[in-house]
Amino acid sequence: TTEIYTLSLHDALPICKISRELYPGEPAKSLFTTYEITIATSNCYHAGTDANVFMTIYGTKGKSDKIKLEKKGDSFERGSVDKFTFDERDLGDLTKVILGHDNRGSGAGWHCQQVLIRSVRTDDLWLFPANTWWDKGTGDGKIIRELPAAK
Repeated sequence: TTEIYTLSLHDALPICKISRELYPGEPAKSLFTTYEITIATSNCYHAGTDANVFMTIYGTKGKSDKIKLEKKGDSFERGSVDKFTFDERDLGDLTKVILGHDNRGSGAGWHCQQVLIRSVRTDDLWLFPANTWWDKGTGDGKIIRELPAAK
């Protein structure tokens, strides 16, 4: 709902309009949240990757855009735990993620153990178990996978 207020400051001055968006039953500050993404790379031989990793998050209130997971230094190394943060509209209860990489770089294959996502605003946590290869030359050859949230 949009409410429009009209204020006349003086007959000689133009009329100013002020508008704001109102969302029934939900304060505006709850429309956005910061999400912390923690990704554990497995500790098995050649588990790390040099490829560019990306993710899309799905929830009961919508989905994120594709998120490129990058930071300074090496990420997704064997046995590592990498953390990322991003701001997004509230996606509700998270249901799944699409996680993948672009297969670039030497040693592009990757073995991800799990993904953990936390809403900083609500402190809700979602676990997405993986424990599989993202590798064109191993197993089923997939480098993009859908991971459902653990119940």
